[in-house]
Amino acid sequence: MKLISSLFLVWIVLLSGCAPRVRPNIDWKPDLILSLQDAERILGESAHLENSSAYLEGNTKTYVSSYFANTVDKATDKTGVLYFMYEEYKNVESASLSYESIRKANEQAPGVQPLTGIGDEAYFHSDGTNFLFILSRSANEMFRVKVNKTTSHTNKEAFMAITAAFWR
Repeated sequence: MKLISSLFLVWIVLLSGCAPRVRPNIDWKPDLILSLQDAERILGESAHLENSSAYLEGNTKTYVSSYFANTVDKATDKTGVLYFMYEEYKNVESASLSYESIRKANEQAPGVQPLTGIGDEAYFHSDGTNFLFILSRSANEMFRVKVNKTTSHTNKEAFMAITAAFWR
């Protein structure tokens, strides 16, 4: 009986460690979001808002959205998708630490380029074929924009111009 009780306890502990993380949704939309019009300019074709939500994790408010192209690109057989994430941290230090952690994890990857003039710090990352990514922090706020998968319609110039204008 002790063995069964012990195994049951181990099973409960293991399951609790594997439980999905639940973040409480909040009714919040920041002033800085990526519009459908901007998403369509970046994707280079008509698109739709697939989903959006906001949640609170610790002291950080996060808003996420994704836009999907309405058709599959015949040239690449891919559907363009654009992801947007905006985070509002409790203070500048927390935002800086988060930015630095993400930047360090990616700094050795090919295609990473520091950017100037986009917030307090920013970088661009692309493999040249499949994705475009920008991470930028300004004070206690941070945004990420990623196109994944890029298609023959993806407009890198619009991607760079639209994200550069976010903090203005």
